[in-house]
Amino acid sequence: KRLSEVLFKKRIIEKQALWQSLNFITYFQIKKFANNAGVQVVFKKALLFEAFNRLGYDPLYNKRHGNSAVGIIYKILNTTKLLALLKFIPPFLVSPMQFEISQND
Repeated sequence: KRLSEVLFKKRIIEKQALWQSLNFITYFQIKKFANNAGVQVVFKKALLFEAFNRLGYDPLYNKRHGNSAVGIIYKILNTTKLLALLKFIPPFLVSPMQFEISQND
C-alpha cells in the first residue's frame, strides 16, 4: 500500500474515495487464514514479471501504462535484461497476488 501511495500519488489524490474504500491484505494474512481454516493455499509465482512483461506485447496495456512509473521501470528492466529476474521474487514480496485456496487432501 505504501509503495503504491508513492508511485501513484497523483491518481490516488484524484480518486481518494475509491482509494479509501480499498482493502489491502498481505501474503502473511492469507497464509494465517488458510492455516486457521485448515485449508491449503498456493500462490501463483511470477505475476509481477507477467504484469511488467505485458507492456512489451500488449499495445493497449502499454498505451495505458507505458508512460507511468511502471512503464519507465519496465523500460529500464527490459533494456538491462533484468526483467526475467522478476520471476524469482517470492510471492510475499510482490503485488499483485493471485492464489488458490482448496481443501486439504
